[in-house]
Amino acid sequence: MTVQLRLGKGLIEPQPPFRRAWFFGADLNSVSADGWESLPSIDGETASFDLSSISINHEVAVALIRINNARGGMTYFKMRWYRARDNKLLFTYDWSYRAADGGWVYCYSYIGWVDWEINENGDYYVVAEVSGANPYSASIYFTISGIREEPPPEPPPPTGISWIADRLVGISNFFYSIGLAVNGWIYPFWGAAEFFFSLHYWFMDLAHDFVAFNEWVNYVTSQITIFLTSLDLEAWFLEWKQRILDTWDWVRSAWQNVTGIINNWWLATKSTVQGWIDIATEGIDSLIAEWDNFWRVTFPTLVSFDWLGEWWNGQLKELESWFYSKLQELAPFWEGWQEVKSKVVEFISDPLQWFYDRLEELFERFW
Repeated sequence: MTVQLRLGKGLIEPQPPFRRAWFFGADLNSVSADGWESLPSIDGETASFDLSSISINHEVAVALIRINNARGGMTYFKMRWYRARDNKLLFTYDWSYRAADGGWVYCYSYIGWVDWEINENGDYYVVAEVSGANPYSASIYFTISGIREEPPPEPPPPTGISWIADRLVGISNFFYSIGLAVNGWIYPFWGAAEFFFSLHYWFMDLAHDFVAFNEWVNYVTSQITIFLTSLDLEAWFLEWKQRILDTWDWVRSAWQNVTGIINNWWLATKSTVQGWIDIATEGIDSLIAEWDNFWRVTFPTLVSFDWLGEWWNGQLKELESWFYSKLQELAPFWEGWQEVKSKVVEFISDPLQWFYDRLEELFERFW
């Protein structure tokens, strides 16, 4: 049995189809080297990473455990990433595989430049622990440079969904530790270890679902925040507020406004009206008839407020069209999360029932 731990910027498949997985500078969670047909090797092996050529929120390093001529049986991998100055645990990855006798097995884990993982220049290290049929342990130190010297913000304590995922990981690790202890018992009692390892994987999978759901919620929240910020709603509402205030001022001053309209009209039509009066003085009956015709026929054609209704209806249509077009931009944010949501909702609705169902599956499997 030969076991190695290596660190670098990518992975490469040395035999056909010669696949390559380059992690350094890649988008977060976008690279995979799963299911390769030959034992991978480190591509760009190094213990020094200069981040000046990439930007935050991208991957940095990948660690690879290679096992050749493996012993047959379950093999359990645990990889942990630390910041050296305070030994702060940044990320943990667990995986297991039933190795074939004389075959090969590999496990890889990667870490990125994000606020809660690599976030400052200095020394870091990765620790690899392999248990089960192929026990092994090793660590590699590496140096990070090229990050602008600014005090990084501390990640907030886990709350809400993050807190639930944290507790699930704790439960998963608890069952994992029991499985390791039982695995060291004498035959046939060591066979019960697989029962506890199964519980470990189930709880770890559920924790991953909660993390994925939390990431989706954070993504949608950030996109909505960006969307609402881009609308500049404050300026838009201020504009409409001013329009409403202007309209209310007109209503409060309606008497003066109407008086002004009549005065302006009178100045323009005074000579015409005076002519009517001269004609009307020739006979009172003619005067009454002309005056009645003025109020019923002439005056409505001189003063009209139809423009106000047309203007208001136009503004309402404009507002409706504007909101509809903006809301259409949010449609993509509500897609693609139903599968994760169903798992999370199943656990939240009845955690004890969820646990009992898994136990029942285990008992049916082992007994």
